[in-house]
Amino acid sequence: MVDLHCDETDHPLSRHIEQLAYETQRPGLQGRVAASHLTSMHSMDNYYVSKLLPLIAEADISVIPNPLINIMLPGRTLPRCIRWTTITSRSCCR
Repeated sequence: MVDLHCDETDHPLSRHIEQLAYETQRPGLQGRVAASHLTSMHSMDNYYVSKLLPLIAEADISVIPNPLINIMLPGRTLPRCIRWTTITSRSCCR
């Protein structure tokens, strides 16, 4: 069994889970791989995700969503005042 913490970023062009799906099928590891977190999927456009989900299913990858403890990760590269998961003073964005 392989458990990979995958796409733990908020970048919409991250393609790690796609690569994992291909690399799972190549040696025949379907059903023995889990992808944890997949944080970037919230930033991906709907069209790409609509193509990605069947690929994940075909590779029989188990998906373990991002735990609540990591709720601060999205937007970590943005200024603190505009992160998606924090509310702070607007003065830092001026």
